Amino acid sequence: MNLKSLAGFLSEGASLNSCIYRVPSGDGEHFVVAKAARTPGTAMLKALRKEYSALEELNLRVGNALGVSVPRPLGFVEEQGILLLSGVAGFSLGSTLRRQANFLNGRLHHQSLQQIGLLVGDWLHHFHDATLAEDQPHHHNDYLRELDSNLYRSRQSGLSASALQKIRDGVEATSATLRGTNVPMAAAHGDFLPQNILIGETGAGVVDFGSYWQQAPIYRDLSHLSAYLTLLANRPAYDRGALEALKRGFLTGYCRTLKGDLLRIWEVNATLRIINDRSSVLTARRSRKIERALLALSEVATATSRDL
Repeated sequence: MNLKSLAGFLSEGASLNSCIYRVPSGDGEHFVVAKAARTPGTAMLKALRKEYSALEELNLRVGNALGVSVPRPLGFVEEQGILLLSGVAGFSLGSTLRRQANFLNGRLHHQSLQQIGLLVGDWLHHFHDATLAEDQPHHHNDYLRELDSNLYRSRQSGLSASALQKIRDGVEATSATLRGTNVPMAAAHGDFLPQNILIGETGAGVVDFGSYWQQAPIYRDLSHLSAYLTLLANRPAYDRGALEALKRGFLTGYCRTLKGDLLRIWEVNATLRIINDRSSVLTARRSRKIERALLALSEVATATSRDL
């Protein structure tokens, strides 16, 4: 198989580095996904190989516990830069949000978006249950190292030094009080964002495991989606109430007691990671909005820890 043989199939999506093709299977009911490097090179081939290995490990680990809600690795044609996976049915949550959570239509879809949130939270709950590992204590110093790295990059993205210092002070104080607190551990998707979440008729599915972690605090994936929805809610193109409804549904659907302060300090780090992944510097107005959201999280986090 090569890129030319894929040319006749529907291109499902694309990024700067890859194209994704949907290839119908012989039975007409299923499909195969071919993820092809645009210009095969060492970095892209390494990324595809990493995703293939991650899916091999995950599927071996969970067996049939997640059904067809995650891809199964079918092959990696390294010389052509093509990764073959079983298809996961559903529509991208990202495209659903653009249609149903925008500032024109969002107020009409609060209930349906909350239901979608329930499906996504339920999927993540099952993913964590299927990969659950032994609890680990909250490592304050490790957390601060990641925080400081993210804060440094965020200064380059346009956030002010004074705001970032206040955010750090508040979050550091809370993290210190949580030192040694037992934290549930499980596998992490690593990039748990709407563009990688698919909504089907009966449940959610998830794709793109290139950032997969074999073991991490459950708060890594939880906070990543939560932070993303908070950032989106601060954009004028979206309806805040619609995104808050989705977020409520997500946390309710996860159906596990969560420590509020742990979720909040992880959400601070997740917010910083997301904005740091942008290719452009933030505008002054956008920077101030993000600073206010982060300050609110860090201020709340200094209160007595509460379970959610």
